[in-house]
Amino acid sequence: MEKRNIEILDLPRERIDEIEPLWNALNSHHQARSTHFEQHFSTFTFDKRVKHLNAAPYLKIFVAVDGDVFVGYCIASANESKGEIDSLYVQQGYQGARLGQQLMDCSIAWLEDQKCTQISVYVAEGNEEAMPFYERFGFKPRFQVMQIRR
Repeated sequence: MEKRNIEILDLPRERIDEIEPLWNALNSHHQARSTHFEQHFSTFTFDKRVKHLNAAPYLKIFVAVDGDVFVGYCIASANESKGEIDSLYVQQGYQGARLGQQLMDCSIAWLEDQKCTQISVYVAEGNEEAMPFYERFGFKPRFQVMQIRR
């Protein structure tokens, strides 16, 4: 991979719409890999996700920027002592450049600054290959949630 001058920036909550193309790519990734819930991802829209995220009292969006193009993002939210990595995506062609690591480092540091003593990340069914990545940050599996989708 060629050397790029990529910056990690703090994106104001009001500009969340600017990551929609990346979020849609992540949603398509989940849909393609899901063996049981592809219908969920086919009807899950960015607007629905933003509505849920906007309900969080504290929200932080970090973006990886190559020039003036967003190539990755991480969204974290905090509510009292509980934090969550809500969404993380790095565009193909930029994966392997440690951008996910940098985005996670920024997000976890922000959650710690918010005094979160419990930080969670949910890994979608079909995306289990991401689990070793999260384990490198200290995340451990706690629950296996099973669901009937009708």
